[in-house]
Amino acid sequence: MNALSIGFRQIASLGVALATLATLAFSSPHRLAPEDSCSTEEGIFWGALASNLDWQTGSTGEQGALLTVTRDKNPSCLAGVATGSTSHIRLNGITLNWVEVGWEELFAGTDEVFTEWGINRNSQARDEYVQQCLTPGVESYYRTRQWSGNQWQLAFACYNGASWQVLRYYTTLWASGIPAAETWRFGDNQTGMSDTQDELYYRSGNAWNYWFDMFCFNDFANGWQGSRVDHKSYKAIKGSSNCPLGG
Repeated sequence: MNALSIGFRQIASLGVALATLATLAFSSPHRLAPEDSCSTEEGIFWGALASNLDWQTGSTGEQGALLTVTRDKNPSCLAGVATGSTSHIRLNGITLNWVEVGWEELFAGTDEVFTEWGINRNSQARDEYVQQCLTPGVESYYRTRQWSGNQWQLAFACYNGASWQVLRYYTTLWASGIPAAETWRFGDNQTGMSDTQDELYYRSGNAWNYWFDMFCFNDFANGWQGSRVDHKSYKAIKGSSNCPLGG
């Protein structure tokens, strides 16, 4: 984890207890997986830190610029979702509760935008959207925002300066959570996970602010790891360094 400016020992020394962090560790959410041997999901989650270097709890939104990437895909997997990235809120800071918007690539090679929310690992609603403007090597913008009460608005913008397209409203059970950047895949080591997410914002009340810093929630992706670029930028790169807390 030498890319991190904030190491695990530093965080612990500043009062973030190991037991608290372990309770907040991510695991894989449920998504529509291929119905074959390619259905084991792997992922990397990095969460926003507040100025006290604890998780940015109570956030009412997450926004980021996500690079559309053509990733290697397992040639033995013929159908279903291969890989993707999301603007993700961990609802109420509870493990496996989420609301998110992101992009994904199918094993057939098609890119699409999707929205989803779930409880206790089980998806409650999921929708996909054809966006012709998705272009490999170009960033698009994704926003997960609490709208009214427990209702969340999921929005997408094709490029910097483009108008936001409101894709969906989901009524969940919570009105806030912890912002996170996520990279995921199906297809084991033959599916890649190269990812870039920057301009990462969290929302507090009605105000949007850059992430103060970030730290790894969970990494259960064989051969890949998250890498901190700066306080508001994250990459997934090849490597075997998992979160200090483990799975």
